[in-house]
Amino acid sequence: MDASEPAYRIDRALLRGDVPLLAVLLADIGVGLWAMPRLPERVPVHWNIAGEADRFGPAWENALLMPAIALVLWLVLLVLPLADPLKKNYVRFPETLKLFRWLLPLMIVAFHLVVTFGTLGKGIDSGKGVGAIVAVVFVVLGNSMGKLRHNWFIGIRTPWTLASEEVWTRTHRLAAPIWVAGGLAMLVGVFLPGGAGPFVFGAALATIIVVPVGFSFALFRRLSSAGSA
Repeated sequence: MDASEPAYRIDRALLRGDVPLLAVLLADIGVGLWAMPRLPERVPVHWNIAGEADRFGPAWENALLMPAIALVLWLVLLVLPLADPLKKNYVRFPETLKLFRWLLPLMIVAFHLVVTFGTLGKGIDSGKGVGAIVAVVFVVLGNSMGKLRHNWFIGIRTPWTLASEEVWTRTHRLAAPIWVAGGLAMLVGVFLPGGAGPFVFGAALATIIVVPVGFSFALFRRLSSAGSA
């Protein structure tokens, strides 16, 4: 990349492009305010890998905490690139960066809607809904994973991918189809009956995490031994 090319910056065009997302995030806060007086005093706020509620909290936590997290997450993803020593690389993948900036807050919004309406007895299985959302997010991100360029904040950030741009690039190209296939397997696992579902979901999630991390370590060691890392 030429040194004269601009680095990442927050300008009017970027903020205008995020107005629809901001509208959704604010609308979700409205849903939380509407739901809070209608929710039971104690509501589920966390689920285990089997989709069973394993922690309960006050109604406000269900109604307002997730919308607040979604809004803060958008702000964090908006400003984090400004602090990145590699911020010049963000202009090399603007659409993928926007996908991450939108998709992760929208994932929290989806969690919130599923959990809220499930708790209100609208016929939604909150545990399965959350698992399905996670699975779909991995599929979507996997489709764009290979387009990410070397940076400190977004992507598979291991000591070895951060230390070497080549390790970063090859690890993300390897991870892309694994995340797509793993996400699809997780989605199947969500709806499998009995103990098979959590097993498939957990095995797929472990594969998504462990394989790219292990590959980045092994590749960095091999390149270091060859003097090219």
